[in-house]
Amino acid sequence: MIQRLISRGLVLAWLLGATPWVQAAESVWVSSGMAKARIITPASGIVSGEALDVGVELELPEGWHTYWRNPGDSGEPVSLTWSGQGLKSSSKIRWPIPDRIPYGPLVNLGYKESVLLTQRLAFENLVGVDAIELTVSGRWLVCEAVCIPETKVMTLTLPVVEQAAVNPELKVRFDQLPLPQRAAGISETRWLSQTDLEIRLNFPGIDLSRLDGLYFLPFEEGVLDLTVAPTAVVEADQIVLGVGFEDASRARYDGLLWFQEWVNGERVTVAFMIEVPSPNDNSGGLAFLQAILMALLGGMILNLMPCVFPVLSIKVLGLMAEAGGSQQAQRQQGWWYTFGVIASFVLIALVLMVLRAVGEQIGWGFQLQSPVVVALLAILFLLLGLNLSGFYTIGSGISVNVGPEKGRLGALSSGVLAVVIAAPCTAPFMGAALGYALVQPPLIG
Repeated sequence: MIQRLISRGLVLAWLLGATPWVQAAESVWVSSGMAKARIITPASGIVSGEALDVGVELELPEGWHTYWRNPGDSGEPVSLTWSGQGLKSSSKIRWPIPDRIPYGPLVNLGYKESVLLTQRLAFENLVGVDAIELTVSGRWLVCEAVCIPETKVMTLTLPVVEQAAVNPELKVRFDQLPLPQRAAGISETRWLSQTDLEIRLNFPGIDLSRLDGLYFLPFEEGVLDLTVAPTAVVEADQIVLGVGFEDASRARYDGLLWFQEWVNGERVTVAFMIEVPSPNDNSGGLAFLQAILMALLGGMILNLMPCVFPVLSIKVLGLMAEAGGSQQAQRQQGWWYTFGVIASFVLIALVLMVLRAVGEQIGWGFQLQSPVVVALLAILFLLLGLNLSGFYTIGSGISVNVGPEKGRLGALSSGVLAVVIAAPCTAPFMGAALGYALVQPPLIG
């Protein structure tokens, strides 16, 4: 009995000791009228020179709502302005997926009853500062049958620490916010006219009967009629959407492809971020030409990178062995070597596109995520190094020919080997070109 009381006392003491830490990560709830608001952060303090994730949480009475970045046909988005000693900048609000809120002939976009809006604050060097009082000036419009503009200034004091502890509960809340997903790699957009946009999403096995509502929600207001759903058809493994805009004068038409899906009897809201340039934007062609030029320059510079030297050495030895042969045979070896390089790169690109189409989140050099592939490459480099250093000899190199057929096969194998070794390497300009290719539709990338 006494041991049980002691154990309970120790647990209670631990909880009491932890309480100030939890309270330091959350300000008290304050009322702005109809809404209640507070500041929360997963961190126990501010680290000098580092960023801090913070959020403003709003709670509204049942039936009331506030607004998204694009409020829809009426309303006003939430506005948050931060200040504090040493604060350099604050990021844009990370907006969770909004609700579509029909109201008579109008459609508003926002959040019903509660929402957590997070941002990242960047701080200067805070040497000599013990604590900082963070202040946020918030403005939001809350609506039910009527709309009420409300403002509130809130503060939260956090110590400046060398290393911040993290409140696990709040960290989970921040990490699991229902934010829109990026659709790069699974979406394609094409303007059919100045106001008609076609969006293609790669969704293998999609069933439109499972979707309840499918809309495009632009980031800017006044761009399209939110009451009209896009046309939607399924072609093979793609959903093809037709979106009609009312204003053709905007610089961009980025937004969310928003839909609700029935999963195990529950309705889940999903949204993908779709980047849409203006139909009059000609920068896409320039970007494509720039990417081609960067890839060409990067490929030329890549021949001077250390990871390519072993393959080039093998090829040079092969050409030296053919020095006494005919020029036609040497040209054939060059063409077969080139064919081996191009065919291998095309095969890797096809595998990459297929894996991304079925939902794998991978990029260029994905094969190096496999420990087996890395181990085999390490062994291959070791064998190549021993061969080139004279420890043992495979003829005069892998591409040396013994007769026409073996000569072509050797040149082809050298090209394949060059790709296996050099594919993970990047040179100046190459990284930008690869990044551009990975976010383009398959035919362009």
